[in-house]
Amino acid sequence: MPDGKIIKNLVNGRTYTNEPVEARLGPHRFMIPANYYNDQVGPSPGIGLELTLFWPTLEAAPPGNHPARTINEQYRQASATVVPVDRVPIDSVLDRLVTTDWTAEVGSLRRRDPRARLDLRTQQSEMFGLTPYIIDEDRMARFAKAFEAINGHEPLRNPATEKDWSIARSPDGALVTFIACSSKRLSEDGLVVSEDEITSDGSAQAAMCSHHFVDSDKRIAFNMSYPRVLLLDWKRMEEAMRDVMDRYQIS
Repeated sequence: MPDGKIIKNLVNGRTYTNEPVEARLGPHRFMIPANYYNDQVGPSPGIGLELTLFWPTLEAAPPGNHPARTINEQYRQASATVVPVDRVPIDSVLDRLVTTDWTAEVGSLRRRDPRARLDLRTQQSEMFGLTPYIIDEDRMARFAKAFEAINGHEPLRNPATEKDWSIARSPDGALVTFIACSSKRLSEDGLVVSEDEITSDGSAQAAMCSHHFVDSDKRIAFNMSYPRVLLLDWKRMEEAMRDVMDRYQIS
C-alpha cells in the first residue's frame, strides 16, 4: 500500500477506507485508494473518475471525512473529473474549448462571438504564470449590433457565464492549460485565505474556476474545480492530479 497501512473508519453505519479500488480509463488500469474519490467510495460507472484533493497539502482527506465535511474543508476542495479521450485527437481537446471553429459554420455569427473565442478576447498582463484574457467590450458591442440585426434583439448576457480566461502554453506554443474563472469585473472572491484556512467574507457565493488540461500519453483529460482564491496554486494542483494518476497506474 503506497500510502501506508490500511485505515477503516465507520461513519453513519458505513465503513470508509483507503484501500485501493480498481478503475479503468480507456486501456489503462489504476488502483486508486478509495478516499481519493469525491464520495470516498470509488468510481461511478460511465462518468470517468471524480477525485478530490484538499488545499494546501493537496492530499486526499482521511477515510470517513466525506459525510461530515466542514465548511472550511469544502472551501479547500480541488475536485477533478478525469475522462478518457478516444473520439478526438488528444492534442485538440483544449483548442476546442477556446474557439467556435469546431461547432459553427464558416461565416456564421457564432464565429464572431468575443465571449467564446480566445482570438477575439483582450490579452492581459501575465499573472501566476498564466496569460489572462478578458472579453473585449468593443468587439462585443459590434457583435451585439450584428446579432440584433439578425435576431431582432441583442444577445442575452449572463454575468454568471461570462468567465475570465487564463491559459498556459508549452515552449512550442501549444495550449497546455485552460482555466475559466468567474469574472473579476463582475464578482468578488467571496472567500478569504488566512494561512491554511479559507473562510467566507460574508458574500452569498464564492467565485470559482474550471481548470482544464490533458495527459497526452494516457489520453485522458482533466477538469478541475476550485475557488478562485486558489488560482495562484493552479500549477501545484495540476501537478498533484497528474501525480495521482501516475502513482496509481498499474497498466
